Amino acid sequence: MTTSNHLFAGAAIALTVQQPVMAVPLALLSHFVMDALPHYGYSGLFGDAFKHKLTWVVESVNLVGVPLLIYLLWGQSIWIYVGALAAVTPDFMWVYRYARYERKGLDPGAHPITLFHKKIQWCERSWGVAIELVLFVLGIVLLVKLVS
Repeated sequence: MTTSNHLFAGAAIALTVQQPVMAVPLALLSHFVMDALPHYGYSGLFGDAFKHKLTWVVESVNLVGVPLLIYLLWGQSIWIYVGALAAVTPDFMWVYRYARYERKGLDPGAHPITLFHKKIQWCERSWGVAIELVLFVLGIVLLVKLVS
């Protein structure tokens, strides 16, 4: 799932729940729910993904989505931003794994959270970019309604 879609979901949860003690854990859990949905994915090595043309579409969505999220949430409580960030934090482990191990050709081993995170992403396909784009538009519409 794109970073923007995770951020939009976390922000929407935080705007709806409005209690940080509940919103932040729910936003974090939303990450795994969204990753269980069919979405864009590239089966090659992490670094090789950027050679795939559809990856550039997905990253363009993020380049538009992140500043748009900041604009839409401008003036909101810091907890809304924390909720958005909580929804994307599980993906930080992929960057860590790549930078620390895979880039160097090392085997990072199998951590239970990593295994779970990989297993729920059962349907990462190139056609998932269409689902990503629909969720992106729906996320924008939902956030506009929630903040206005």
